[in-house]
Amino acid sequence: MNIPQDFLFGFSMPDILADSDIHFAKEARAAACVLPLEWKNIIPFEDGTVNQEAIEAYSKQIEDCVKRGLVVFAVLSRGALPEYLELSGGWCSRKTALQFGVYAEVCFEAFGSRVKNWITFQDINTHLNKRYMSTVRKREPERFYQASHNIFVAHARAVRTYSYLRQYGEIGIIHSFNPAISAENSFDELANAEHKNYTEGFWFFDPCLRGEYSDYMLEYLKKLNMTPRWSSEDLQEISDTAHLNHFAGVHFNVMEGLDPESNISKIEYGLNLLKMRYGQIKLYLFDGSISFNQLEGYIRRLLEQDIYLKGYFSPYRSTSAQHNLNVNEGNRISTP
Repeated sequence: MNIPQDFLFGFSMPDILADSDIHFAKEARAAACVLPLEWKNIIPFEDGTVNQEAIEAYSKQIEDCVKRGLVVFAVLSRGALPEYLELSGGWCSRKTALQFGVYAEVCFEAFGSRVKNWITFQDINTHLNKRYMSTVRKREPERFYQASHNIFVAHARAVRTYSYLRQYGEIGIIHSFNPAISAENSFDELANAEHKNYTEGFWFFDPCLRGEYSDYMLEYLKKLNMTPRWSSEDLQEISDTAHLNHFAGVHFNVMEGLDPESNISKIEYGLNLLKMRYGQIKLYLFDGSISFNQLEGYIRRLLEQDIYLKGYFSPYRSTSAQHNLNVNEGNRISTP
C-alpha cells in the first residue's frame, strides 16, 4: 500500500519557539507543524483585554509557517492558565471552562483565516496527572476528575463556537494514551487491563468522541464518591458537540529502552483499540520512538489495517531537525 499524497509528516513544536525553529522545520522537509498558543499571553488579565502584541507575535509565527508551505495545527492549550484563573480555582472551577470558550473565539477570529486545523488541548491528561496524581506531591484524585470534566466542557464550548463561526476548517483534541495489554488471559489480568484503559484512556476520549461518560466510569466514580460536580447543561453540551469533532490525536507513552518492535506493537494495539471503540475517526499520531529509517514501513503497516491515520508528528528538536525527518515532495518519508 502506498502512503497517500495527503498524509502529513511534521513536528510538534515547543512552547517557546525561536524564529529559526520554523526555518529548520521546513529545511527538514516537514509538511506540517503543531504550533502552541498560550492563553496567559493572549488574555493575561481578568478584565478580558486582548493582548494585541501577543496576537501580532503569534500571527507572525503563523505567517512564517504558511509562507514556508507548512500546514499549521494550532494548539489552544497545553494546560497552563492565566494567573487570575489559576488563583480562582484553575481547571477545578467551572468558570475556567466558560472563559475558555471566550479565549477560543478570540483565537479563531484572530488566526482563523490562516489556520484551518485547531487542537483544543494537547496532552491535557499528562498535565492533569502531573498536577493532581503525581507520586512526588499530594495526590488529589477528586480534583483530578473535576478538572478533567471541566476541560471536556471547555473543549465542547470551543468546538461549538468553531462550528458556529463557519471557518471551514477542522478541530479536534490530542490525548496521551498508554494502552494496557494483559500479559496473560487470566480474569484478573484482563480485568486490570480493562480498568487501566477505561480510567487512563476512555475517560478522556469518550466525552470528546462519544459525547458521554461510560457506565464503567460512572459506576467507578460513584463507588469512590468522586463523581464530579456537573450540571445537566454541561452534559448536554458535551453530548451535542461530540459529532462536531473532526479528528483526534494520540500521543502514545512508549517505554524507554523497550525494543522498537514492542513499542510499535503497543501503538498498533492502541490505535486498533480506538478504532473499535470510536469507529473510523480521523487520527493523527504523535510519537518519537520510531527511527525514521523504519517509519515508512511502520506507517504502511498501520494503514493496511484500515486505521484512518492521516498524519505523523514527531517532537521537534532544534539541534537535530534536519536529521529528524526527510520527506519527499509527496509528503512521504524517504530513507536518508
